[in-house]
Amino acid sequence: MKSAAAVSLALSLSSPAYAGGPTLVGDEPAPSATPAPASHDWSGAYVGLTLGSVSGDLTTSPIPGVYDVTSGTYTALHAGYLFQRGRAVFGAELSYGTADSAGIEGVATSEFQKILDLKARIGFATNNMLIYGLVGRSKVFLYDNPTNTFDMQGTSYGLGAELVLSERLTVGAEYVTRDVSGTASSLSFLKADTTFDTLSLRASLTF
Repeated sequence: MKSAAAVSLALSLSSPAYAGGPTLVGDEPAPSATPAPASHDWSGAYVGLTLGSVSGDLTTSPIPGVYDVTSGTYTALHAGYLFQRGRAVFGAELSYGTADSAGIEGVATSEFQKILDLKARIGFATNNMLIYGLVGRSKVFLYDNPTNTFDMQGTSYGLGAELVLSERLTVGAEYVTRDVSGTASSLSFLKADTTFDTLSLRASLTF
């Protein structure tokens, strides 16, 4: 009987349940973390449309006069190129616009017909938003009456912000002040100093 029991014990110890020793149960793998969405890359070329309102004033000399810029609709096309280094974003932009119905208060025939801006932009990117400042040169053409115009130029500066809607589409808002001056085409001694402001919404397609 002892021999039979010994054989039975030897067979049971040699079975797969005992042959490899105790079975170790490992920890379950930790769930992988969901990667954070990548920030938008602002570098590259873009084109777009700007739509907003205008305000400002015009001062003449040596014949003294101060006139408000009447409200109107500012519409412009813009194109530019941006570079990005870390969170810093910088580049240049050119825009060409008109100000429908905007002129000089009290002068029914007046109209700001052309607004040309060359801007340097520098800003800070955070997630999918760009906050920036701008400075540049502007030309503003004022039609006064059938015999007189003012072709003015000067400095522009402002602030803006843009938000990414998709990989190629951004929208934003921008405020620009233009301090420009020029002489009358029919009276060369008459000078106009103008502050021409725009508050605009803009949309851009990137490439």
